[in-house]
Order: sequence, then C-alpha cells, then structure tokens
Amino acid sequence: GPLREVYGRFAQTPWTPPGTTPVRHLHALGVLGPKTVLVHGVQVDEEEVRLIAEAGAKVVLCPRSNRNLEIGEAPLALYARHGVELALGTDSRGSSPDLDVRNEALFLWERVDPRLLLRALTRGGYRALGLPAPRLARGTPASLVHSL
Repeated sequence: GPLREVYGRFAQTPWTPPGTTPVRHLHALGVLGPKTVLVHGVQVDEEEVRLIAEAGAKVVLCPRSNRNLEIGEAPLALYARHGVELALGTDSRGSSPDLDVRNEALFLWERVDPRLLLRALTRGGYRALGLPAPRLARGTPASLVHSL
C-alpha cells in the first residue's frame, strides 16, 4: 500500500527480518554488551536472560505500559536470579497514564521484592544511563523527601 511506497522511496537498503528474537539477534551481531539498554524485556526466555546477564546489558521495565499494551509481564524472578541490572521507566503517555516512575514502582509493589524494586527505582536508572549511582552512606550528603 501507500506506506510501502513511501518506505521504498526513503529506505537506504533492503531489510530482511533476522528470523530470530531481538536479544539473540543483538548477541549474534556482537552488540549486546554493558552499554546496551533493553526496554520492556517482556518476551524473553531463560537463555536470553542469561545472554543479557553475561553481556552486562540493562533492562528498563515499563510495567504499566506492558499491561496497557497487553504484551505480558517481564520475568522479574528470572532477571533477579541471573543478576540482570533493572531500571524502571514509563514508556510514553500513549501507553501509560502518566510519566511518574514512582507510579511504576507502586504498580509492582505487592508483587516484587522491595529491595529489587528500590534498586530498580534508584541505582538501576543511573546505571542504565551509564552514570555513577550516588550512595546513601554515613558521612555523605543526602537530600531526602518523604510525602504521605
């Protein structure tokens, strides 16, 4: 149809689907590594989670978006068992009611180990962006906000 015609006018090179999953394809290309950030990470099997963990790649979870798009739930227990660094994201207003990452955490609160959730909500985001994560420790400055 018309979209195919537009694609044909602007496409630089023909593309053939790789015939495998995105994680396996990234691994085969040699680009799955510590600077790789995968978003959603829902439809993966244990072998793919192992590849993600071995590569040091990060996964940004968007649980409310996944629910609204009806694409499934991320295998959090598998990610935790393999030591994958997780972060929380919001996706977009097209699939989430707001862009407040704290609401993503509240959505998962009763189903996830609170320690995993706190790491994903704080340190995981920094690490996914390649930034050093600040620490809350004796002798370091801290700004804490608590609201009820």
